[in-house]
Amino acid sequence: MSRPSSDDQPNVRNRVENSTVNGQVVQAGSISGGVHHHTTNVGSQHITVNMGAPGHPARGPGTAARQTWANVVLLAKFAAAMAPPFLFSLVVVGAVRAVTPEAHFGVQLFLVVVVLALVMAAIAPWRVLRERGLAGLLVATLDRTIPRFMAAQPMSALVQYCLYLAAWAALWVYVLVRGPSANSDPPEGATSIFVFTFITLFGAQTARVIARRRRVG
Repeated sequence: MSRPSSDDQPNVRNRVENSTVNGQVVQAGSISGGVHHHTTNVGSQHITVNMGAPGHPARGPGTAARQTWANVVLLAKFAAAMAPPFLFSLVVVGAVRAVTPEAHFGVQLFLVVVVLALVMAAIAPWRVLRERGLAGLLVATLDRTIPRFMAAQPMSALVQYCLYLAAWAALWVYVLVRGPSANSDPPEGATSIFVFTFITLFGAQTARVIARRRRVG
């Protein structure tokens, strides 16, 4: 397409060859005023997409619900991970208290540790002792007590478990050291032993999973 020049216009030539132009196009030598396009698009839709502020993800109506559900799932996994050591500690402490109801707190705690050692010895893969020594035997035995779903937990969840355990351990030590006040009863020995057993088991399992994850990573 070419527009030849005339005597009363400047020598301006525009040429478009072998090209395809899509959309609204205006070609003119000079324009005085505005250019307006009036079109009617049948069936067109205006869609507004909220992309969110820079550095922040877009939040739709279902974002809060998904976040709440994710928190519920995390708490459910945390409860499932605590269940085995919780139930085991409950059984061991209950058995020791039933056998020695009048024994001193220190004696009952010692008996719980002995029971834990016997259970670990019963499930220990003793063939590992020759290959990896006593430390390797303890690690291999601890690996047998870790459920699969706990071993599959993400690192963020394992770190949260450690924070919870640290808070519980600090509270447990504080209660034992502080002792009862004038208006409160002393904590029961069974409760203290149970908390100690649970924190020890669950803490060892969590630390072991983190150590394996760091070694693999």
